[in-house]
Amino acid sequence: MTTTHDYTTPKRRWGHDVIVTQVHDKGLRVDVMVFGKRIDVGDFLLVTSNSGGRVARYRVTSSKNLGDPRDMWRCTLEFASWSSTP
Repeated sequence: MTTTHDYTTPKRRWGHDVIVTQVHDKGLRVDVMVFGKRIDVGDFLLVTSNSGGRVARYRVTSSKNLGDPRDMWRCTLEFASWSSTP
């Protein structure tokens, strides 16, 4: 079962945040550090820029828990249109 994690600007805070570390293919694929609950391959992340704006939806294609802190994940995300199915 996939989960959708909301990392849009109003929901971002200490302990629940996403940081883009690298952008590939004009934003169709991004590497991120995520702080929050468990992030599994196949899950979706909803993200916006720090200033808000349009919401983008990405599917998690790789996920690794870094262990210290326990809620820190290194993930690769692929842009997912709103009409794509899990």
